[in-house]
Amino acid sequence: MKTKSAVRPAPLIIPITVALFNILIIMFPSEALSAAKDGISLWFNGVLPSLLPFLIGANVLAGLGFISFAGTLLEPVTRRCFGVPGCGAFALVTGMTSGYPVGAKTVALLRETNELTKTEAQRLAAFCNNSGPLFMIGVIGAGMYGSARVGWFIAICHFAAAFLTGFSLKFYKREKTLAGAERGERLNRAFLNMAETRRKDGRPFGAVLGGGVKNAVETVTVIGGFIILFSVIVKMLEITDVFYIVKNVLPSSASDAAAGAVVVGVIEVTNGVKALSIGIDGFTRTSAVLSVALVSFGGASIHAQSIGFFKNTDINPFLYVASKALHAAIGAALAWAAYPFAALDAARSEQTLMVFKNAPIETFWRSALIFAVTTAALPALALFTNIPSLFAKRKRPGF
Repeated sequence: MKTKSAVRPAPLIIPITVALFNILIIMFPSEALSAAKDGISLWFNGVLPSLLPFLIGANVLAGLGFISFAGTLLEPVTRRCFGVPGCGAFALVTGMTSGYPVGAKTVALLRETNELTKTEAQRLAAFCNNSGPLFMIGVIGAGMYGSARVGWFIAICHFAAAFLTGFSLKFYKREKTLAGAERGERLNRAFLNMAETRRKDGRPFGAVLGGGVKNAVETVTVIGGFIILFSVIVKMLEITDVFYIVKNVLPSSASDAAAGAVVVGVIEVTNGVKALSIGIDGFTRTSAVLSVALVSFGGASIHAQSIGFFKNTDINPFLYVASKALHAAIGAALAWAAYPFAALDAARSEQTLMVFKNAPIETFWRSALIFAVTTAALPALALFTNIPSLFAKRKRPGF
């Protein structure tokens, strides 16, 4: 005789939470509207012009086979350091220069085109999806703490922690790889791989460019939706005093300002670091450790955007979040150790620079220039590692 299975309450948690969120929006419409406008302003003035050039460029370079070319040449370096193929260097550079969540988008693109195995994509996603220097130096350092030096300190700790995270995950499901080809053979193979990628793609340059623009606009629109959504979520949590309740369960040794900022930052990193800069006087050791940790972790808003790009891949989102927690822990440790040598506890400077106050068109061209420079550095680095092959005396067939 069959018995009816018990109804599980767990699946009801998500719809009930969403329903309560909608009820709060109805109860506090003006606050929700104000938060949504703030999110739109942040997206339009900062995120859209900053990320769009990188996204368009990444899509076009992938279609032209450049990623295959540079990846083949950089294979020995990335394999030895991080256990990923050479195309991972492109994801790392774009993720470091353009900021969240471009690194995740690039990894997803490489996985969808089978440039990476599942394990390699999991490794790469852990350390190439990083905050951008424009955000850390301009917005956090100069804008929130009144000192660009603070931004540089956070950026150095953040990126150093990313490299250490990538190196440590090199041993995650480590597999044996074939010995690399000689430099000349590798250079020959790089051109062949680029030509093969173009042949498989088959689209003329105009179609590649049009597809890249379309995909980039779709991606940056999705990012904007997440930013607006989490801006409203944070405002609703502030109104209902959820932050106050949660921070009271934290250890009593933690200051109210630090505890509250951590709670906010785990959800949305910008507001979390801003709360730190306001709640703690000056850039103290506590500010340094927590700021680097929050920036390295990224927050639920960034994770939602990143995981959204992984939906068409087999990248495990739980392992990704766990790896970002490792990144945050390493970053916090580096900040704690480096702070006494940085001499950053001085008073804030009188001049304050806010990057997002610039007009969107100015930010767009600045980002486009940064992308062009960093992209040009990849083939330069790749060719530099293969200079001996250009002067090799031994003739190689077909080259």
